[in-house]
Amino acid sequence: MLIPWQAPEKQLSLYSLQTTETAVILYLQLTKTYAFCPSCGSQSKHQHSFYTRELQDLSVGSQHVLIRLQSRKWFCTEIYCQQRIVTERFSWLLPYARRTERLQQFLRKLVFSMSCRQAERVAQSYLRRISHDTFLRLIRSTMIALPQTTAIGIDDFAFRKGHNYGTLICDLKTHQPLAILPSRTSKLIESWLVARPHIQTVSRDGSKTYREAITNANVAIQQISDRWHLIKNAKEALIKWLDQKLPAQIEWSIEPNQIIELPKEKPIDELRWQLIQQVQDDYKEGVRISYLAKKYELSRGTIYKYLKQVTPPRKTKRKTKPAQAKLQPYYELIVAYDTEHLTTDQILKKIRLAGYNGSLSALRHFIEPYRANKKKGITQALIQQISRAKISQWIWRGFQQLNDEQKQVLEKCQHLYSFLEPLEKIVQEYRTIFENRAIEPLIDWMNTQLVNKNSPFHSYSTGLRLDLAAVKNAFASPYSNGLLEGQVNRLKWIKRMMYGRAKPDLLEKRMQYRF
Repeated sequence: MLIPWQAPEKQLSLYSLQTTETAVILYLQLTKTYAFCPSCGSQSKHQHSFYTRELQDLSVGSQHVLIRLQSRKWFCTEIYCQQRIVTERFSWLLPYARRTERLQQFLRKLVFSMSCRQAERVAQSYLRRISHDTFLRLIRSTMIALPQTTAIGIDDFAFRKGHNYGTLICDLKTHQPLAILPSRTSKLIESWLVARPHIQTVSRDGSKTYREAITNANVAIQQISDRWHLIKNAKEALIKWLDQKLPAQIEWSIEPNQIIELPKEKPIDELRWQLIQQVQDDYKEGVRISYLAKKYELSRGTIYKYLKQVTPPRKTKRKTKPAQAKLQPYYELIVAYDTEHLTTDQILKKIRLAGYNGSLSALRHFIEPYRANKKKGITQALIQQISRAKISQWIWRGFQQLNDEQKQVLEKCQHLYSFLEPLEKIVQEYRTIFENRAIEPLIDWMNTQLVNKNSPFHSYSTGLRLDLAAVKNAFASPYSNGLLEGQVNRLKWIKRMMYGRAKPDLLEKRMQYRF
C-alpha cells in the first residue's frame, strides 16, 4: 500500500505499517550503527538498549499519522565525559518531544493566526488530540530573536479603555515590536530603558510621562516628538477654540441684501425640565441613584447630570439632513422658478443644469410646504445654514481651496464672524511651516501666539515651548511614530481575536512573532 508520506530523515527504516479509517501507524527505526554524545561530541558504537517513542506527525488526508520510533541508548566511551549513557538525537525531533518539528511549525503558524480555541477546532482534523492549553504553552515556549537596536518608538494602548493602559515599544529600523509593558507609568518605562543603555533615539507623542521617564533614564537619549501628533493637537486646539466662539449651526436668511443671524436663545424644553425636577425631588426624599436609573430608564450618568441641573434646558434643533444640505445653495433658484409656475420636475431639470446632484424627494420636501404656505399667505423666511465642523474643515484646508459655491457661503459667515479670515491665515502659516519643516519660522510663529493670550493656539504653543528640543528633532529626523500607530491597530485586532483575554506575555509573543 502506498501512502503520500515523506520520511523526515533518509536513514529511517520502515519495518511495519498499520492503517485504520482514522489513522496511519508507522513503525520506524534508524539504520545507523553509531551515535554521538550530546555532551562531549564523541562517537559511540556500543549500544546499551532501546525504547519506543510515540510521536504525532502531519496528517495524510483525513488520517492521523502516528509514529512509533524505536530509539536506542548508547554508552559514551569518553573517559572524561560525565554522561555515561546517551540517547539518539534527531534533526527533525527535539528531546522529549511528542510531535515532529514540522508538525510543531505547522501548529505554531496556526495558533499565531487565530485564537487558541479556534486553533483547537481547526487542528482536530489534523491531530488525534490537542487542547487549547497546549496551544497556550506552544505560544509561551516559542523563542523569538529580537534585534538590538539604537532607535525605538514608544506609544500607549488600552487594555480596557478608560481603565488600564499598557505601553508598546517597537524598533524604528526593522519595524519589529520589542516589548509590551503592562502599564504606562514613568517608573516602569524608566527601568526598561535603564536596562538597555544602547538605546540612543526614542520617538514618542507629547506625553509628559514618557518625556520624564526617558530623561530620568538617560539624559543623552535623543527624544523625537511625533509629527502626526503635532498636527493632530493643533487641529484639536482649533476645534476647541471654535466650539467657544461659534454656534453648532450658523444660520442666516437668504433674502436679497439682508443677512441676519437667528437669535441664539432657544425655547425651553418643558417636558424635559419637568422630568429633571421629578428626579431631583425623588433624590431629596432619599431615593438611591440606581433605583432612579431603573425607574426613569436612564443611565446613571444622565441621573447625575440631572441632579446638577439648575436652569431649564433648551430645545435643540435637529441638524440639517444631508439631502437638504445639498439643496440649500439652490433655494433662491427654486423660489425664482416657482414664481414662473414651473412644475417640480421642470425645476429639478433646471437646477440640475446649475449643478445640483441631489434627489427629487429632497426637492419635494422643500417645495411642497413652501407652496402650501404661499397659498395661505404665510411669508416663509428661507434659512440657510452651515455647521461649525464644516467651517473648521475649511479653515484647516484653506480658503483658496474652496469652490465658488463654498466661497459664497464663506462670505456670509465672514460677515457674521469677522475673525474667521485672520484665523485662517494663522492656520495656513502653521501648515506651510510644518510642510517645509522650517524650525526658525516655527519658533517665530510660536512666540507670536504666546504673546497673545486670546490666541486659539496660545495653550498649544505653550506645550511646544516645553518640548521644544523634541519638536526640533521631529523636523530634522526621519523617524516618527507612524509605525507605532499601525502596530497599535494590529495589537487591537489581536486582542479582539483573543476575546479581550490576552495577558501581556501572550500579547507580547503574538506581536513579536513574524511569519
